[in-house]
Amino acid sequence: MSNFALLFISLIILLSSLSESFEFIVHNEESLLVLCFVAFIFVAYSFLSLSVFDDFQKKISSLEDQLLLVVVSRFKALIGNFNEFLFFRGLVIRFQFILALLSMRLQSD
Repeated sequence: MSNFALLFISLIILLSSLSESFEFIVHNEESLLVLCFVAFIFVAYSFLSLSVFDDFQKKISSLEDQLLLVVVSRFKALIGNFNEFLFFRGLVIRFQFILALLSMRLQSD
């Protein structure tokens, strides 16, 4: 909405609320509440949208950083567990091989 349209609508609302003879909008509590809410939303969108967007971008980047830290730590833990399992599996196979060699040696004697 352009500034001219906003000024025009504001002027009409101001005139209708101040003038008794030019009353085409009946102002009761509900209509005033709706007008104030619409004005607040418009002002918040017009003037605060960039700061709110920047705040959301900062929050998004911090959440992405935290997510990446968690993913990296989980990945490192999984790699460590995998290497440990692989090492122990290799030890078991080595011990089984040594046991088989010893049993063959004992059977041959």
